[in-house]
Amino acid sequence: MYATLHCNISNSAQGNGYDYGNSCCPHRATGRVDHRCAWPRSCSRPRRHSSRFCKPISQPHATDTGPERSTRLARIVTSLNPPEPIPVTQVESLLGHDHENVLLEEVIARYEQAAQNASVVVVEGLMDTDEQSYGTHLNAKMARTLDAKIIFVAAPAAIPPRQVADTVEVVARAYGGIRHERMMAAFLIWWMPR
Repeated sequence: MYATLHCNISNSAQGNGYDYGNSCCPHRATGRVDHRCAWPRSCSRPRRHSSRFCKPISQPHATDTGPERSTRLARIVTSLNPPEPIPVTQVESLLGHDHENVLLEEVIARYEQAAQNASVVVVEGLMDTDEQSYGTHLNAKMARTLDAKIIFVAAPAAIPPRQVADTVEVVARAYGGIRHERMMAAFLIWWMPR
């Protein structure tokens, strides 16, 4: 299971004068058409959201020899050009020398590069593995650093649903618990092995 971090970017920070936080669409009163509107369904005007993707920390699979999978896939199937992730060797060196803050600064730099002209950035987190047991810890740190919402993604295969629910609840504790305001969703991808 890994976490995907969902980062909303304030429109006012991008200079178009609107803020996501208001409950009333400004177009209702003015009648002005603005196709950059990011307001909820209360707005009758067309809306466009620009989304971006970033996997700030590389997590190669044991058999990988080429570029990081998620970043490469995003480049192939979309028009996005996400930044290169931080190599796992650099991550482990920084963590091993107690330079977690330097690592988080690198994460922020990649996030900011990906976030150019975006209203939403999907930041793919890490999965805990035998070789890299720091995934959940770093995901929680990245979520706090980026002020992100959290979406868990899991592919539990033949694991019983009760055990999946328990696992989600245990992992969610690293983020403040399943009912924490940062928790947004959990996606479970079910398939039956052959």
